[in-house]
Amino acid sequence: VGEVRRADPCGWMRRTRKPHGSRRKTSATRGTRCILPTFLLYVLLIRMATPIIRPAITSDHPAIVELYNHYIAHTPITFDIEPYTLEKRGPWFAQFSDEGRHRLLVMTIDDALVGYAGSMPYRPKAAYITTVETSIYLQPDMHGRGYGAQLYEALFDAIKGEDIHRAHAGITLPNPQSIKLHERSGFAKYGVQNEVGRKFAKYWDVVWMEKKL
Repeated sequence: VGEVRRADPCGWMRRTRKPHGSRRKTSATRGTRCILPTFLLYVLLIRMATPIIRPAITSDHPAIVELYNHYIAHTPITFDIEPYTLEKRGPWFAQFSDEGRHRLLVMTIDDALVGYAGSMPYRPKAAYITTVETSIYLQPDMHGRGYGAQLYEALFDAIKGEDIHRAHAGITLPNPQSIKLHERSGFAKYGVQNEVGRKFAKYWDVVWMEKKL
């Protein structure tokens, strides 16, 4: 039986062996190995790790609610007190559309939710129709990677052609990361509500920021 040779994915890259007495290998060539599979694996991993931003769909709802419930239970970032069920959070999810002023975008990596950003009605009275309130949430271990800025950029690109005059955002203090994100996204502070909410047996201030659209 003839010798079975293993497949060599880099065979086409290897040089033909030189005759006896040819130039000896240098330390550099001696350590040379096929890097093609490693390179392809790296490219594949980069592609897999690339975040995707898209409009939210119904199947995103459970992950969005789970993320929001984390912030309800562990932070004063939201003034909701009780965690939401999918049914209870349904009307909030239903207010968004792929068109118009009120959008909801998600960021995913490998189909896992990284975060979401939305533009919502600011107030129910009719004259407020050209103003939206924005909200953005990221997974706790996804901060500091520029994902928030990417989400906000995509959100404002999505609503760019809509009849919107101002975007407002309320931020529970202290939250320097969120304030920095909003400032980088074109928001400016315009007022603080002192001790406007009570959560975890403590009163919290809220700073309001606005962006001209």
